[in-house]
Amino acid sequence: MTKTKNNQKKVQLTIGVLVILSLFIGTQFFMGDPVMDATLPETEAEDTEKEETDIPVQWKDVETKEEIYEHFESFIPGLKTAADRGLFQDINQTVTIQDHGGEVYLDKIWFSNQGTFLFYSIGLEDIANLPSNHHNIGMNGMTMETMDGDPFPHSPTMHATIPEKAVYEGNVYLLASGSPILDEEGRPVEKMNETVSVYFNVTLPDGSYRTEETTLGLEYDLKDNLLASFPVEQTLELEDGDIYIKEVNLDVMSTELQIQVDEKQNHPVQVEGQLKTEDQAYPFHIYFDQPRAEQQNKEPAIFSAYTSPFSDIPSEIELSFIKSSTVSDQSYSFELDVSDYEEWRNDQDASYQLLKIESADEKVITEIFDTKVLIDRLEYNHQGAELTIRYDSSAETESGSFLGVEAPSFLHEGSDPWLDTNITIKNENDESPLSQANIHRMEQNSFTLILPPSFLEESEQLNITVEDLLHTREISERLTINTTE
Repeated sequence: MTKTKNNQKKVQLTIGVLVILSLFIGTQFFMGDPVMDATLPETEAEDTEKEETDIPVQWKDVETKEEIYEHFESFIPGLKTAADRGLFQDINQTVTIQDHGGEVYLDKIWFSNQGTFLFYSIGLEDIANLPSNHHNIGMNGMTMETMDGDPFPHSPTMHATIPEKAVYEGNVYLLASGSPILDEEGRPVEKMNETVSVYFNVTLPDGSYRTEETTLGLEYDLKDNLLASFPVEQTLELEDGDIYIKEVNLDVMSTELQIQVDEKQNHPVQVEGQLKTEDQAYPFHIYFDQPRAEQQNKEPAIFSAYTSPFSDIPSEIELSFIKSSTVSDQSYSFELDVSDYEEWRNDQDASYQLLKIESADEKVITEIFDTKVLIDRLEYNHQGAELTIRYDSSAETESGSFLGVEAPSFLHEGSDPWLDTNITIKNENDESPLSQANIHRMEQNSFTLILPPSFLEESEQLNITVEDLLHTREISERLTINTTE
């Protein structure tokens, strides 16, 4: 199994923004005159009533431009730090929305190695009569071309924003967030100084539009996002094998821990820990030798874990390593009766869901590494069946050794394992195992699969095997980094 996985190792970009883009939101400073109705309300009371009517409850009405940033700082790690360090590139352009007449004000843009963030505003009068699905209001795409009219090879994707927008002086302030500018190998382009032609797709209450084309200067150096870098260069001798702690990098948007392993020697497949300062503790989880590994391709076998950023450089950082995992040769198998699924699904009088097994009736499959493996829950619904497998490691605190939870990858004919733990699900037709299923939920001690209805309707009984289980050990290793030296 190890040999197979080693053949899988390749450079893969890990972009913190793929985990955190859904949490990131930002805004901008509006540089022009606010768009206002020519006819002012006769009284302050009428003005307040209109404002309360026009602004959704998810949007915050602010009184100063500074409050715009304060509003969004909770959604974007490093936003204030980026602003303080001058990482926003001013645009200060107004573009017309074609076939609509409204305008979009392009304020500032920030390029990081984890994402691209564009702050802009739209006049409230251009998005009047908001529908209930006002969450989607704003930019949802960006198209770049070279000044010669050719497609720009590094154009970032663009995503819609979440509902929490800010309103200031008759304008709604939004954030368009997307991927970094990437090279042909999928890595962030470190430095850029180029002018491109660009237009944006915009969703408004009455439909989707695009803006007129404008020019945009792409000028940045990702090194400007680095607050500090601290070499560690120490080896931890663990029971599962040695790991070499290379360095800690403090970035505006994240803190990166780089670890190197010797691929020819035994080493853990996963390590967990905490990065601590005097008053903060951020967890990290680093993977080795598989597609989730956050390998930077700077040197062979260097892997990275990312955790929350610091606004200021702490005087001291402690690296605390608390868990180490290896892939074992252990596995477990069980049978699951689903013979009544098709009949239940076709019953017009049946409820939307049927709970076949619940936590109170949990079934023990086996015990491995002082850990009970249980069928915690089985629910039928019209999207398939939700199966929850739970690991009860109550003996964990006594032995310090237990079965680690891992959402498995699916094995089928012609496939190679690509995660540490793997699963095979077959029915009576052994030649057609289930090739994939959604990992609906992953928790500290369980994982939940959604088995598709098409597979269940062809099945009387499922034979499920989970193999290459994680053997996790509690460890207690600490390294202290003095950042003032």
